[in-house]
Amino acid sequence: EGLLYAVRLMTQVIEGLVVYEDKMLENLKSTYGSIYSPRLLNALLEKGVSRTEAYDLVKALAQRAVDEKIE
Repeated sequence: EGLLYAVRLMTQVIEGLVVYEDKMLENLKSTYGSIYSPRLLNALLEKGVSRTEAYDLVKALAQRAVDEKIE
């Protein structure tokens, strides 16, 4: 019963969903790629970089990209 309710509710949400593609693209561009920082963090961890070092590096790079508007 709970699962059926969740499916119905999700169906209502999706059917009423309005997607503004231009706004989505604008929002993605405004991150200057920092939304991909978790992927970079994981790649560094897989290469053996310590979590602290990888986190600090990725955080600094993501912040720099936003501050300097680097694409």
